[in-house]
Amino acid sequence: MRKLLFCSLAMLCTHAVAEEDFRSLEKKAMNRDYQAQRNLAYVYQAGELGAPKDFWQACVWRTVIVHSGDASVDRSDASNLDYACNKLTPTEKVAATEKGLALAKRLYKR
Repeated sequence: MRKLLFCSLAMLCTHAVAEEDFRSLEKKAMNRDYQAQRNLAYVYQAGELGAPKDFWQACVWRTVIVHSGDASVDRSDASNLDYACNKLTPTEKVAATEKGLALAKRLYKR
């Protein structure tokens, strides 16, 4: 019984930490933190930190990254954009790209 209770508490704590990490990562990404944006896109792509696997959101954030103008953007970002967005239907891809462009414009005032 003690072992079961400990495991249950450990799982709850792990979930709470993951949820907090996700919120923190999302906040940093919205504050134009390049690495946080990359990590958030990965989290959505892989379904990590308690977030569901969501290629639409991954495509949105990969679009933001590529259009951020950040000096750190490289060819791997373009490859990751293609990978995430190509998992979507053509209609979903257009919508996610438009959302990413609008978000990049809002974040970077362009």
